[in-house]
Amino acid sequence: MDATSAKATTDKIRGLHAGLRAAVESAEVSEESIREWKQTTAQLFKEFNGFRKAASAADERSRAERAMLREEMREELVSREAVGARTAERYRAFAEQGSSSAGALFDRAARTAGAIEMSIDDISRHALSVNQGTVLLHEQMNQDGA
Repeated sequence: MDATSAKATTDKIRGLHAGLRAAVESAEVSEESIREWKQTTAQLFKEFNGFRKAASAADERSRAERAMLREEMREELVSREAVGARTAERYRAFAEQGSSSAGALFDRAARTAGAIEMSIDDISRHALSVNQGTVLLHEQMNQDGA
């Protein structure tokens, strides 16, 4: 389904159309012309089916590639959420031990995570920020402690 074969098919269609127009304008059509038109029409039909099959295959391939990418993105997002949840759990356990440096550690970790998220967003505008749960947990703890 390249440009040259598409142009050749278009030229055949135009030639067939011109021949049919000439036949309509004149009263006589030879048997040879009718056979030629039938052969040309059959050949055009085969070429058209080839184009249709190629387009269908390209469409199917595109759908499969999008599905694979969608699945990879979903796995990445799930993985990021799991890391965020584990980090939040570790921070909660650390904060329950009564450490005074827990807030400073979390603030530094939150800034680092934010910088990483911004870098990922710069690479792909389709990436979703999924690490918001940890920040919300930290804000709730700061509000409860204040």
